[in-house]
Amino acid sequence: MRNTDTSPPRARPSRPAATRALALRAEASRRDAAGWLMLVVAAGLAALSCLHLIGALP
Repeated sequence: MRNTDTSPPRARPSRPAATRALALRAEASRRDAAGWLMLVVAAGLAALSCLHLIGALP
């Protein structure tokens, strides 16, 4: 049986699609970095609060 499909072969993804994927990856990376920063700040505040409660800080 012969292949009668006349559609052109699939091309590589267009440049905007690749750019969009790169932008989504960068946004996810920024969100991840912001999450870690919030975690570090919260841990620092908790440590300062504990030190204040036990009287180690004025």
